[in-house]
Amino acid sequence: MFADRAREHPDAAAVRGPAGSATYGHLNAAADHIAWWLRELNAATTVGVGTTRGPAMIAAVLGVLKSGRAYVPVEPSLPAERAAEMLTRTGADVLITGPDGTRPPPGVTPLDITHGLPDTHPDGPPPYEATPDDTAYVIFTSGSTGRPKGVAVSHRAVAALIDWARRTFAFGPSDLGLAVTSLGFDLSVFDIFGLLGCGAEVYVADEEQRRDPALLLDILTGMPVTFWNSAPTTLAQLSPFPPGRGSEHLRLVFLSGDYTPLSLPGELRA
Repeated sequence: MFADRAREHPDAAAVRGPAGSATYGHLNAAADHIAWWLRELNAATTVGVGTTRGPAMIAAVLGVLKSGRAYVPVEPSLPAERAAEMLTRTGADVLITGPDGTRPPPGVTPLDITHGLPDTHPDGPPPYEATPDDTAYVIFTSGSTGRPKGVAVSHRAVAALIDWARRTFAFGPSDLGLAVTSLGFDLSVFDIFGLLGCGAEVYVADEEQRRDPALLLDILTGMPVTFWNSAPTTLAQLSPFPPGRGSEHLRLVFLSGDYTPLSLPGELRA
């Protein structure tokens, strides 16, 4: 679905944010390039993604999938021991990263995509070998009740999510979603695949914006954001701001991952 959009409308906007922007064509070409390199490195069936937030992060995720492998978010903010354990437990032996990204532990090969990789491969993606029931990604739980658990999700489940979103909420090229959730939290899956799979655009907030409600509000009021997806606590940070700074474009808000106070929607509408 993403590749179809890239082929039919390569100049359409796909990703924007402080780290840069990318069209569907550029993002697709970058993902193809990464996929070929993963094949050349003979990477294991799972690959760590430890880039900073931005177009490179999205390209890394798509490139892993195009290579027929599953991605494992290993964010730069994680303690080194936790990152190493996640890579070990999933069997990942390659980590996609960059200068400010996650540092690979011993035995894991870094693939730095931020400065460009040598272009020695054919145009287009490598032959696709994954099946609908193969794993698309592995995301670890927080570990609040014990040792973090890796949860594997199949391509079939991701495809069902995209299909449901398209049919239920009519996402399309006119939508701009604000991605505020970390890659290691499952809400990010919809931010990437649910939107790009429908031809929409994604604004990837950087770490500074994610931590500052005022900056998030600036994005909502200064850009034509139509979709917000987060845990309730993230959105609730915006309620103390004075009324009148709403977004005329916002049409859908998804809240999940925690208890949503019944008063929150009314407070934000005010």
